[in-house]
Amino acid sequence: GCFDAYVFSIILPVLFFFIDKKRKSIYMIYDIDDEVEKKLQKIYDAFSPIICANKKWHLASNADLNSLNDIKRNAGASSLVKRNSISIDNGIPKYFITNVSVPKIPVGKQTLYFFPERILVVEKKQVGTINYSDLKIEYYNSRFIESGFVPSDSEVIDHTWKYVNKKGGPDKRFKDNVQLPIVLYSCIRFYSDSGLNEKINVSRKDLGIELVNALKNYQM
Repeated sequence: GCFDAYVFSIILPVLFFFIDKKRKSIYMIYDIDDEVEKKLQKIYDAFSPIICANKKWHLASNADLNSLNDIKRNAGASSLVKRNSISIDNGIPKYFITNVSVPKIPVGKQTLYFFPERILVVEKKQVGTINYSDLKIEYYNSRFIESGFVPSDSEVIDHTWKYVNKKGGPDKRFKDNVQLPIVLYSCIRFYSDSGLNEKINVSRKDLGIELVNALKNYQM
């Protein structure tokens, strides 16, 4: 099931890394001691509810719609945020071979791979790395005006109109003026001093704290 733990038989904190040039393969084989394994397991466990959420999106815009107090100004504003539906699961980059489960998050042209000793940032044939000590994460619940399908695990907290009048009610000048739900999504931001700055939305609220805490306690 979605919440099954990722278990691997590993005993020593050693990474065996080598490249098979003939097969164009990169081998990353891990032996990890029990103490490090427990901390790593908490990171992978924290990914489970995110992986199992009904919908995930990468936010391509820096717009922050967390505050929707002024409904006249913000009604319909969510449509201005560029977002792409993504799948968050386990996987490894092409030509890589490893003996552990690796959570991956596609963020636009790049994909983040959470290997045990560092995060790989892959874009086509280019690969960068980020140490866990340099990775920063923030999370919050974000109000979002949903003009599309509302996922079954999302909470609808209010409604607005596609077009609003000065009083905040429906603008009757528009015949196609429909009522839109305002839902509560989890927003998780991954960033670093080296330039990483990506946000994802998850259809379930209150996600992110377990991942933040697990990463803070993790050292390889």
